[in-house]
Amino acid sequence: MKRILSGLAAGLVAGGLMANAASAMPTLQWVNESGDGLTTVGGYTIAEYNDASNTGETTVSAFTAGDWTVTGNEYAHGGSQLWLLDGVSTAETTFSVASTGVSFMMTGDHNDGFADFIVDGVTVLANFNLLNLGDMSLVVTGLANTTHTIAVRHLDIFGTTPSQICLDRIAMQQQPDFACPDHVAIWGGAALETPTGVPAPATLGLLGLGLAGLGLAVRRRVR
Repeated sequence: MKRILSGLAAGLVAGGLMANAASAMPTLQWVNESGDGLTTVGGYTIAEYNDASNTGETTVSAFTAGDWTVTGNEYAHGGSQLWLLDGVSTAETTFSVASTGVSFMMTGDHNDGFADFIVDGVTVLANFNLLNLGDMSLVVTGLANTTHTIAVRHLDIFGTTPSQICLDRIAMQQQPDFACPDHVAIWGGAALETPTGVPAPATLGLLGLGLAGLGLAVRRRVR
C-alpha cells in the first residue's frame, strides 16, 4: 500500500511540474471578430469586457480611456476605439475575474502600424503589424486560472512607407506624425471563460500522470 501511495504521489508531483511547464506556453490565435457588444470570441464566452473607448483627444503623458490606462509619450484620439497615434506608449487593463484566457480586441486599416501584445508582463506576440488587419481579436488561452493584466505597446513604427509629403510636413511642424501610418487601434479586451466540461491543462496533466504513477505501483506490487 505504501508503494502504491508513493507511486501516486510521485505521479502527481511530476504531473504538476509538467502542467506548470505547459501553462507557461499559452496558445495564440487571431479570430475574425472584434468590437464592442460581443458575448463570445473565438468560441469562448466573455466573462468580463474592458472597453477602451476614448472621447476626444489628449496629449498628456498618462490618462484613462474607458477601462484602460495609457502611459508614455502619446497623442491619442478616438471615440468607440482608443487610437494610439504618436510616440511609444502602452495601453493596459486589468480584469477583476479569474480566467484561463484573454482576448485583445483590435482593428487595423491602411494607416496602422506595429504593436507588442503583453499578458501579465510577458510579451506573447512582438512587433506585430496591424496594417489592414480589419476587426480581429488575438485570443490567448492556456493561462493560469487567475486574474490577468493585458497591455498593448504602441511601437511608433510605420506600417507602410510614409509619403514624402507627410514627412515634409512633419519636418516643418505643420502636422504631427500621427498623420503618418503608424496607428494602433483598440476596441477593448476580454477575460474568457473556460468552456464547460473542459478541464484546465494543469488539471489534465496532474490527473494523467498521477494515474500513470498509480498504475506503475500496482504492477510492481502484483509482481
